[in-house]
Amino acid sequence: VTLERAFQEFLSTRQLKARTIKDYQRFMDSTFADWGKRTIKDITRDMVSRKHKHLGETVGAAQANQAFRFMRGLFNYCAAKFEDVDGSPLVKHNPVLILTQTRQWFRVNRRQTIIKSKDLPKWFKAVTGLQSSVVRDYLLTLLLSGLRRNEALPLEKKMIDLEERTITLFDTKNNKPFLIPISSYLHKVLKTRVKAKDGSKYIFPSRMKGRHITEPQSGINAVIKTSKVEFCSHDLRRLFVTTAEALDLSPFVIKRLVNHAIGSDTTSGYIVSDLDRLRGPIQKIEDRILSLAKAKEPGKVFTLKTG
Repeated sequence: VTLERAFQEFLSTRQLKARTIKDYQRFMDSTFADWGKRTIKDITRDMVSRKHKHLGETVGAAQANQAFRFMRGLFNYCAAKFEDVDGSPLVKHNPVLILTQTRQWFRVNRRQTIIKSKDLPKWFKAVTGLQSSVVRDYLLTLLLSGLRRNEALPLEKKMIDLEERTITLFDTKNNKPFLIPISSYLHKVLKTRVKAKDGSKYIFPSRMKGRHITEPQSGINAVIKTSKVEFCSHDLRRLFVTTAEALDLSPFVIKRLVNHAIGSDTTSGYIVSDLDRLRGPIQKIEDRILSLAKAKEPGKVFTLKTG
């Protein structure tokens, strides 16, 4: 059984998202291309150790770890799937375990960058001044919804209910449908996108007909150049969560808004964060972000005559 054959059977058995399959195929076509024709029994612990170290030196620690997390899963599948002539597992020991046993996995610090409060006004001004309204509205949506990049990019118009003020996602990280309320400023942004007569079903359409935009790096680079504020798309989600925590919102409400797993805490099983209860918190988050960005004019006070 070659590694390539094992991989194809792995794909046919597992229920994987299209993006996951694409990432795995990329590893097979590039990182492990020289292993494809080898039998799975011929791939040794030493080969794993040497390739992991080489990847760390050439493409980076995070990519090396990610590639071998995939390979570890593939060999776990092989150990369960393929048997020898006497019925024993064809793969008796997962060779990738050497990385754990020798503590060879690279230490990768989680990125903690965020747009600082003092930089938010010039960042916001640069975003709203973008020539591309699609990229502008995409970045504003990330900022005010807390959505992940891969959740926002493929948004379709049918997922936005302007009357109920909700966004419904089906293809989520945890494979569960996800419904969140839309705050006031974001509602105006999305209403313009839904009503756009651009012939596309997507909220953020690409110039290529029938497709949505992928990571709009040129637009992000334009914002960085204008505002002098370095950032990536995920920084906007971090800003959303950090703002929610600064407002002392319930941890369960924050997790519900950003679709994080609640965990095994017994108490959480009794807390139901329905949609209406989330509208107030997400509006508070939006108001705070827009206030920090100096994006709202102060309210005017009127004297009303009484009878």
